Amino acid sequence: MRRPTPVALAACLVVAAVSACASHQVVRSQDVATNPAPESVTTSSQSAHDAVRDGVVPALAALPLSERLDASAAVDTAEGRWVFSTPDQIPAEAAPNCALGNPLGTRWRDFLCIDEYGEILLMNADGTRIVRAFPLPYAHTTTHLVVTDKAVYCASQGDGGVPDSLLCRIDRATLTMLVRVFPWQTDSAFASPQSPDLYAPATWVLDQPTGPIFSTLAVSGDHLRIGDGGGNRADVDPQTLQLSNVQTSTS
Repeated sequence: MRRPTPVALAACLVVAAVSACASHQVVRSQDVATNPAPESVTTSSQSAHDAVRDGVVPALAALPLSERLDASAAVDTAEGRWVFSTPDQIPAEAAPNCALGNPLGTRWRDFLCIDEYGEILLMNADGTRIVRAFPLPYAHTTTHLVVTDKAVYCASQGDGGVPDSLLCRIDRATLTMLVRVFPWQTDSAFASPQSPDLYAPATWVLDQPTGPIFSTLAVSGDHLRIGDGGGNRADVDPQTLQLSNVQTSTS
């Protein structure tokens, strides 16, 4: 049985808005709509070549899109539809004890735990084909997407099941991703001593523990802003994802 998370995943309606305090157009996702409807139910969601290019576990790429895709945020852009998805549609028998792929291999390369995995997908305009995939292990909770004219940003708030929080930036021109991880004080996947199968590519940066302020993501002036929907918040540098002006109940 999959470990439940206290944050309910909802699908999203794409709403475009022009920020009054920024020079670029901002497109946000909002939590009120249906998932993109994949057409194919029999073919693999990605080719073996594309899976290697994107660092996707082969068993996940081999799944039909109807099983792989479970969108909780989506934004339409000129290059296609950006989606945050979790593997929650995968049949339980395909991932015994949460492991999809070869559990005797290396975690996140040969297999993944479907309870601890999310991904950002760039899809074609109607959401029926994956153009690029960006794996986000440890981001299985509700993740917010914001798109500017330069990049796609995401924020994922950790919870009791997957406690670490993260921010990500995908350059829309080069399709390169930067991830900044904010480990929780306890039970963090990044706590020392670190596991030899920890997913930590060179484009992932480990930051300092921070309070639960990753529940909202929006543009504020020249910076992104994250917050908890209340008084706890911080500004985010749009290039490095570093935090500034952090205001929390413990700061």
